[in-house]
Amino acid sequence: MNSDLNATPEVTRVEDVIRGLEQRRIAALATEDYDVLEELFEPSGVYCHSSGRVDRLADYVAALRGGSSKYSEPAYDIQSIVATASAAHVWGGFSTKVIRGNDTLVLDVLKGVTWILVDDNWRIVAVQTTRKQLQE
Repeated sequence: MNSDLNATPEVTRVEDVIRGLEQRRIAALATEDYDVLEELFEPSGVYCHSSGRVDRLADYVAALRGGSSKYSEPAYDIQSIVATASAAHVWGGFSTKVIRGNDTLVLDVLKGVTWILVDDNWRIVAVQTTRKQLQE
């Protein structure tokens, strides 16, 4: 929900669009549809991993394509969307199993995703992941 008590119909529509795009992003992670991720990510944007490592979004997708990690059973519980007509920030709890080679990590993190409107297309410009707990 938008925290602005004076939300306009346009902002409410933006929230609905962003919620749908987030569902599409999570589905793309689950199905390894990296073309969709490339479509949603602004290549020069940044992805901050729960480890603190920072990648360009284009490099993150390239690493996924190369098999560095696979996401199993990703789930994003959106807690809040704060939006304007041309920008939105989403945050919530994200859980998944991350498979790296023979290792599987269970992540339970907070995730913030920042979207901007670029040439009439919504694009992710920043992803911030903060670890709540890590189980092996």
